[in-house]
Amino acid sequence: MATFYKREGARGVRWTARVRVCGRDVTDTFATKAAAKKWATAQERAIDTGEFVSPEPGGGPILADAVDALLAHRKRINRPPGTTFANALARLKDKHGLEPLGNLDVAFWRKHALDRLAKGIGGSTIASELAYAGSVLRHAQREGHVVSAAAPGRARTMLREDGVQVISRQRTRRLTDAELERLFAWIDANAKRTHVPMRDLVEFALATAMRRGEIMALLWTDIYGRIAMIKRKHPVDRERREEVPLLKVHANWPRVDPLAIIERQPKRGPRVFPYLGDTVGYWFEHACEGAGLKDVVFHVLRHECLSRLAERGFDPLRLAMVGGHRDLRNVKRYAKLDAGRLANE
Repeated sequence: MATFYKREGARGVRWTARVRVCGRDVTDTFATKAAAKKWATAQERAIDTGEFVSPEPGGGPILADAVDALLAHRKRINRPPGTTFANALARLKDKHGLEPLGNLDVAFWRKHALDRLAKGIGGSTIASELAYAGSVLRHAQREGHVVSAAAPGRARTMLREDGVQVISRQRTRRLTDAELERLFAWIDANAKRTHVPMRDLVEFALATAMRRGEIMALLWTDIYGRIAMIKRKHPVDRERREEVPLLKVHANWPRVDPLAIIERQPKRGPRVFPYLGDTVGYWFEHACEGAGLKDVVFHVLRHECLSRLAERGFDPLRLAMVGGHRDLRNVKRYAKLDAGRLANE
């Protein structure tokens, strides 16, 4: 018995027919339901008469099915994708959902990346999409589908060899003391509008180098004296918790004590900062606009914190502990040395 699915994609409404053969699904997609039924009837007749022949590469399951399968699997194992992951999968499904898995080779993903670049999409976003596409295809491969799971990664390598960068750019934006003063002035003047303790959140980020998501997820039970146990970004172990020191105020950078910020928050639930990350991002963007700051996002606060700690004399190991870096090479962007100053020490 064939089943039919109505799908809406970039090419409009399409109909996918699915027929079960020898323990696996055979699918194909058509512009109309009548065409899908005609194809399914022909496949069923061929199965009954023993004339069925497996379709050529390019037929079979489609990307939308593979995305749905991965999401269902993550739900079963209680590891739902984060917002960025889920949004990237939704974009891939909307743009390429009707594409048969057999078509998703290196050339396909290379074209995907080039098309996105031509539309002005940033290299970081494209790199994430290729990484998430690889996750989808690897799961499909584990489920027994014949797919090129390494194709997205190979496409990225090929683009890099061609001089096309689809990697995130290292942040170089710094905030001056005068810019921080203007930012805090706007936040204080608009405190009643935001209904979010924006000054505390900004000062906490500057004092700890925590990412916005890490701050929003911080629990009261994660605080142990001057240590916070938080979930850091990790490619495999998403439940891994790491220690983050809540540094005391130092004369070289007289910022606010992060522990004092935590202690003055009202306890309204399990989270120290019970606010939506999107809400905080929205008001931070408005604060930067009001203060006349350009090219500043919340993540710049993390970069500024680590840069100032490096200037204060933090060695790479201490910087790595504060920032949660697993590779010391990643802290070089903060620990910059001046040759002239070093020669005269």
